[in-house]
Amino acid sequence: MNNDTIYVTGEHPFFVKNKGWICVKDLNKGDILISHDNIVPIIQSKSKILWKNNVYNIEVNPNHNYYISNYKILIHNK
Repeated sequence: MNNDTIYVTGEHPFFVKNKGWICVKDLNKGDILISHDNIVPIIQSKSKILWKNNVYNIEVNPNHNYYISNYKILIHNK
């Protein structure tokens, strides 16, 4: 599986297998994410970077969750 870099805030929730919604800042190497295509994206690493840009959130009714990146990883718009 190729690497895919995703830039989000530390509070952005991702859905982790057997754990539920977890904020990015609390993800650990080896956590298994949920994807639309049943691919098994596994956290390889995470880095905290300083970035001064606008951040936007998308609202998707009725569930407020959607898929991102080439791996279609399930995230929430919290």
